[in-house]
Amino acid sequence: MPTQYNDIYVRDNFGDTGVIPSQGVPYQSPDIIPYGSNVLSVQTAISTYYSGPDIGQAISVPGLNNIFIRAKNLQQQGTETGSAKLFYAKSSLLMTPNQWTGVQTAGGSSSVNFVNQSNNPNLNPNDIALGQQAFLLTNLPPVQGDHYCMVAIVTTPNNNPTIPTSFPSNAAFSVWVQNNPAIGWRNISVVPSGQVLYSSTLQFGNLNATDGSFLFTITAPKGHNFAANTTVKIVSTDTRCPINWQGTLPPPDSNGNQIIAFENSIPAGFQGTLTATATSPSSQPFPPGAQLSVSFAQIQSSPLDPLELIASVHRPVPRYSPDGSIFYVNTMIIPIGECWFYVAS
Repeated sequence: MPTQYNDIYVRDNFGDTGVIPSQGVPYQSPDIIPYGSNVLSVQTAISTYYSGPDIGQAISVPGLNNIFIRAKNLQQQGTETGSAKLFYAKSSLLMTPNQWTGVQTAGGSSSVNFVNQSNNPNLNPNDIALGQQAFLLTNLPPVQGDHYCMVAIVTTPNNNPTIPTSFPSNAAFSVWVQNNPAIGWRNISVVPSGQVLYSSTLQFGNLNATDGSFLFTITAPKGHNFAANTTVKIVSTDTRCPINWQGTLPPPDSNGNQIIAFENSIPAGFQGTLTATATSPSSQPFPPGAQLSVSFAQIQSSPLDPLELIASVHRPVPRYSPDGSIFYVNTMIIPIGECWFYVAS
């Protein structure tokens, strides 16, 4: 039975209200806020909390990246105090903890305390809070294809989350994130403006003890489209799990999104890298402000892993043929990871 969390939490997505397990995808936390070299005020963090927009910005490489952590106190009696830690990893569609690196503030601290709109660390019930300082992500290698995935961990006197060193299955990883309101996860990268070609290397894999079928979905969302016929190519040259897929983004659909997807089998226990490449048609530069995501999900297996019976990690979604057309809907999947790419304005 779902339960309501009763402490300071960070959301997995805008629809996350602190119900355990959370609903929706677990890797779109709007409370991990990359903010460039700017300073985020508590007032702005509060005013954009419920209805947005998502005020996170692209990571600048090289450059200074202030990253703020926002939270809400769901404890309904007395006051509560809390702090946050931040970790990052290189590009990954399967971001397991062994890949994480801690991020510090400009002063060298590995954690920041939360304060409310009165700059008080004692949070009242339902207070929206912001980390008293930003974490500073800087001196990142300016290598083509770098992408940064971030995880925030909230600690309070009543809750100090334990980070597992490994997971027995893909479902176990999703369940852990969705069952821990003190954990937020966000992926973000930036593509310089004016480019016609972009490539990124991503980690991916299958934690399960059996081979499985996985869905890769490439999406350019409404209002942030690429030119139709932009070519997307996904390649893994590892002989244990070869992938050589290419497709073109269609015109926006009735909801304004450009979506194309494919399925691929991944062997049990495999972990490796793939290269995602986008090429603009007719040498046209990518449009400023365009966004592209590559999401990764396990397609329901049969028989089901007991963890996969937890409805919170299942998602009914359309499936696509190589040309992007839907051939049937309501496939149940377990979302595992997603990487976003933003074209600089």
